[in-house]
Amino acid sequence: MSDRQQEIRAFLCDETDRIAQEKGIDVPELDDGFNLLESGLVDSIGLLDLLTAVENRFSIQVDFSDLDPEEFTTLGGLAASLAKG
Repeated sequence: MSDRQQEIRAFLCDETDRIAQEKGIDVPELDDGFNLLESGLVDSIGLLDLLTAVENRFSIQVDFSDLDPEEFTTLGGLAASLAKG
């Protein structure tokens, strides 16, 4: 895992924890397979908000055509996809 991917993953974990606390949801340990949508932590709008937060924090622009829909809903897949940008 690259340094950039690790930084993005750590940021996503922090944001995920923040969202869970705001919603009063207990989140299990966040492994790379943690599915943000299936867990109920975020919906499609929440996922866009999360992507926007990553764009702002890391000064990147997410190209949705480059994202694999099967991968960007999991923590590890999203971090890997965003680190490429």
